[in-house]
Order: sequence, then structure tokens, then C-alpha cells
Amino acid sequence: MEMEFKMAAQQVLDVFIQPVHLMLAMFIFIAIITVVIFFILVYLIRRTARSYRRAQLRETYSSLISELALCETENELQEFLALSSTQEQLHLLLNDAYSRKVLVSELLKTVKNMSGTAALNICWFYEKAGLDNDSLTRLQEGAWHVKARAIQELSGLQQKKYITKIYRLTNHPDELVRNEARTAVVKLTGFDGLRFLDVVSYPLTEWQQLCLLYELSLHGSRAFEQAPRWLQSKNNSVVEFTLRLVEVYKLYELYPNVIACLHHPAKIVRKKALAALNEIYDSTANELLVEMYTKEDADVQVQILKLLQEHGGEAEQFFLLQQLIHPQQEIKVAAARAIFHTQPEAERLLKQQVDEESYPWTVLLPQLKQEVAL
Repeated sequence: MEMEFKMAAQQVLDVFIQPVHLMLAMFIFIAIITVVIFFILVYLIRRTARSYRRAQLRETYSSLISELALCETENELQEFLALSSTQEQLHLLLNDAYSRKVLVSELLKTVKNMSGTAALNICWFYEKAGLDNDSLTRLQEGAWHVKARAIQELSGLQQKKYITKIYRLTNHPDELVRNEARTAVVKLTGFDGLRFLDVVSYPLTEWQQLCLLYELSLHGSRAFEQAPRWLQSKNNSVVEFTLRLVEVYKLYELYPNVIACLHHPAKIVRKKALAALNEIYDSTANELLVEMYTKEDADVQVQILKLLQEHGGEAEQFFLLQQLIHPQQEIKVAAARAIFHTQPEAERLLKQQVDEESYPWTVLLPQLKQEVAL
């Protein structure tokens, strides 16, 4: 039976797999491989040619940009643009989108490393050559990554006349686009650009908040009139960012608002409120901290104990001593450190409450004595 089955299978193979079929399959396979190799070669050749051309354009434009940066007055800029060599390059720009794209990239890269008159000259040329219109087109018609790049170009080259168009993108569904737009409006207008916080529905990421703080640090004038309203926002990330502003700029006038945030339903907001409170501290907060302590998780409790280490007094002595018997080691250590830094005769108090011959006190007590001595 088995032999008959093998013979039948061999007959089927002989019928369907003829040498001509194998040859045909081999030719098809070779053709596919040839086509793939051909397309790879075409791609590599085009990429190499494009890279070579880009390198040539960058070299050409580097001298143009250098000359622009050296001009000291608008008359000098106009005279430079009137030169035949400059006109030739500008003529090339008018007829080649890729050349304009490369030049914008080089201008943006250069202006980041310049300031004063040189930077202003670069921005003036960007607008004078009509390159801002290219960026505007990409902003309005491009895909998400194209929009994000266009926003970088317009803001990096100080095109404040487009602030309204950029502002409309601060609540864009795409995260990269809205992040770039938010950073751009602050880059262009400083603290006034934060008005988007009134309307944003999407969250501000941790990285976005740090970028905004950096851009704000580059602006001298400050305006925090809207901060109380932002601290009541339904968007938790807006509240969190505003508390960062309180922390960084030490906005003492917002102390009552920060205290209110200690009761916020979001844990991240309460933690950020504690960080802000540390910078605008008032002794009236101690009682509130002790009150909220029992309702919080261990990480928030540690943060409260660190605040009391900085700002506590004898009134908190009993509360701190109670924490020495807490089951979590981290809480015990934070409480002992707070006692050592705020209480008179702290060493005696600790030795009355703990076994100084057991861990962690055998290590911690000498360490605390050394900290206080320093």
C-alpha cells in the first residue's frame, strides 16, 4: 500500500514538474532579482547625485551667508544683493525649489549660531528673497512632518507676521505639530505666547514643558497675569506647567493658589505644587502639610518630609517623631533627617525613640551628625 502511494505521488510530480517548468521558474526568479537590483542601483545613484548636489549648494551658499552676516547696514545689504554674482544665485533660487529648500535649511542652521546684526541680516534676506512664502506653503499644505519643519523655519527666522497662522496649530491633533507650534509662539512673542494655555485640550508633555521654560528664559519681559486662571484649568498638564512657572520665577503672589493645588485630584499636580511651594514657602503651610500627609502615597509623604526638613520647626516635632516607627524605611530616614535639621537636641530625641545599635540607625545617625556639621 505504501509503495503504491509513493508511485502515485511520483507520477503526479512527473506530470506537473517538468524541466520546462523548472526553467521557467528559474527565469522568473532571475528577472525579479534583476529588477530589484536595478531599482536599488537607481536609488543609490540618485541619492549620491542628490547628496553631491546638496554639498555643492551648501558650499555655494556658505559664502553668500557669510557676506550677508558681515553687512552692517541695510544699504550694505541692498548693495550686496545688487551684485551680479548675487543676482545669479537669486535667479537660480527662483527656478529651483530644491535649491531654495537647501538655502532655507542653511539659513536656519546658521541663524541658530548667530545673534545681533548678523542674525537680523539672515532673517531679512530670508524674507527679502521670498523664502518665507515657501515655508508658508509647506505650513498650510504639507503633511504633519512638513508642517513641523515649516514652523521651525518661520519661528527660527523670526517671521512674527505669521504668528496667527502658527498659533492656530497649537492645538493640532498631531503631537509633533502642536509641540512645534507651542514652542514657536513662545519663541516669537515670549510670555505673551503662553495664551494658548487658555484653549489647549491636548496635554503638554514633560519635554514640551522644559522646551517652553527654555524659550521663556531667553525673554526679559515677564507677564503672569493669566497664571491664576491656568492653575484652575481642567487640563492637568496646564496646571502642572503653571506650577513650574511658580517654582522657576518664584511667584510669591500665587501662594494661595499653590496651596489650593495641594488638594488637586491629580497626584502629579499635588507633587508639582509641593515643589513650587518649596520656592515660595510660608510657615503657615506646615500645618496643611501635616494634615495632608496621611492621605498621600509614600512618595508624596517623602516629599512632604523633605519640605519639613527645610522649613519645619518645633511645632512639627511630635509629628516627625511618630514617623520614626513607620514600616517603610524611606519614610523613617526622611523623618530622621527632618528632625536632625529642624529640632533642638535632635540627636537626643532620636536616641530616645530608636535603637541606635540596629540598622539603619547604626549607619544613619553618624551620617546625619556629619550632614549637620557641614
